[in-house]
Amino acid sequence: MIDVSARIVVGATHSVTCTGSNNHLATGPVFMHGTATLVRSAGIEVAGRTYASVLVTEHVTFSGGQTGVNVADTWFSVGSGLPLRGTWHTQVSTPSPVGISTLDAHGNFVLVTSTPRR
Repeated sequence: MIDVSARIVVGATHSVTCTGSNNHLATGPVFMHGTATLVRSAGIEVAGRTYASVLVTEHVTFSGGQTGVNVADTWFSVGSGLPLRGTWHTQVSTPSPVGISTLDAHGNFVLVTSTPRR
């Protein structure tokens, strides 16, 4: 296991970019760009175990074939990189034959076990 704790810098911000498509809708390329910021570190308890963790907040904007925003807060284990818990909110608009269709969705997740299943 690699000790990444020495490289954790609260407040560090990194660029996030991605290009994709929504082929079945034929909207053309979709571009995502934004930032991911390491907000803070803390011990996070999941399923009775405490993990050394970092909170990363991601703000991205969609452009091109679809437009909108996504904001996600995710706690990652420092030791393994596993996502431990998080929340997200996405609002994206897509052109359609009957006008603009807008998705406004949000959710959350929590890791229930770090033991792999076979």
